[in-house]
Amino acid sequence: MNHSKFYIKSTWERPDERLLEAFGNLSTAIVSDALGYGVGTLRSSIRPIFECPTFVGPALPVTVAAHDILAVHAATRFARRGDVMMIATNDNSTAAVVGQRTVELLKSKGIVSVVTDGAVRDLDALRDGGFPVYANAISPGIPGKRGGGFIGFPIALGGVAISAGDIVIGDRDGVVSIPLAIAREVLEAVTRAERIEEDLAQSIAMVEREPAYISDALLSENVVYV
Repeated sequence: MNHSKFYIKSTWERPDERLLEAFGNLSTAIVSDALGYGVGTLRSSIRPIFECPTFVGPALPVTVAAHDILAVHAATRFARRGDVMMIATNDNSTAAVVGQRTVELLKSKGIVSVVTDGAVRDLDALRDGGFPVYANAISPGIPGKRGGGFIGFPIALGGVAISAGDIVIGDRDGVVSIPLAIAREVLEAVTRAERIEEDLAQSIAMVEREPAYISDALLSENVVYV
């Protein structure tokens, strides 16, 4: 890759509003349950940097050059209202890729949140603005604006592969990404996961009844009593 060049995919499929609304009413925990065993769940170090509101929206993926944010700013040209900007830095925390001025630019383009495996700064201003920011680190380091990077191409962020238009949700527990191609199937799985959660709650409430999965596990041939 030529590190001074931009590679840009300017258009992609996004989820319809009804689908986004369905996920907007869900917690990251129940969606993670539906996806199964941590699939789509960004690693736990990527956290909200303050007590910020939840969000849901289609992913606008950006890969930046080291210590540089020109790709982040350029990507706003291709944003649509409601997008979530996902910034991949290859876990680089030397320079912040999100700060007060960048957030002001993102908000002006209708972007509803930003998630990065890199660093952020200007915490007091970001907290006062109430814009949902999720990051892996905090650093006062200043980035450059030399370019280049990738805009609209798939990224790896927090151990998860994310493509443009995938549905991303975030709350106090963290961030989950749902591949757009299976989003409706995941909603069906959410219904099953909610039913399991309700059954478990009822089982635990009945003190005299032990959840069946405990008995099943302890009767397994994989258990050795000594």
